[in-house]
Amino acid sequence: LDSVTVKGKLIIRGGGVHSVIIKGDSVIGPVIVGRQNSTVRVSVEDHAAVGLFTVDTGADTVKLDGTVEQVRVQGAGAVVEISDMVKQVVVTENAVDATVIVLDNAAVGQVSVAADSTTVQVAGTVGTIAVNDAVSDAAIAAQGGSKIDLISTAGSGTTVEGSGTVS
Repeated sequence: LDSVTVKGKLIIRGGGVHSVIIKGDSVIGPVIVGRQNSTVRVSVEDHAAVGLFTVDTGADTVKLDGTVEQVRVQGAGAVVEISDMVKQVVVTENAVDATVIVLDNAAVGQVSVAADSTTVQVAGTVGTIAVNDAVSDAAIAAQGGSKIDLISTAGSGTTVEGSGTVS
């Protein structure tokens, strides 16, 4: 999508690892990824703007390149790889067993976890990871060279491990 405006929802149900590129001066309303049992890559390039990016179904591996305001993970078992900048990632209570991966050189402002057995893997930088008090068995892994400013957890059984830095 090159320099287009989508006022409604953009729903992605197909594609693959080289599938969707949003570029130019595109302005896209909410993006919903509903692909199951396959990898889909969405790249936001140039001056394109995407406000809300939702992973709606589980068993997805979604690779997100580019800057996005908010990512909502709603699908159980969903895997989301972030390789650029995202202000906020919200893992909703329905996204049990979801995995959020913040790759090297990526930056996320905040990750909010409301689903049991969520894994957050950090190789880049995250401002805050907040695990809701109703969550059980969340896992946070900070790889070497990663930086997390703050981890706040009230959930039972939350584990934090790795060789990254937590301020």
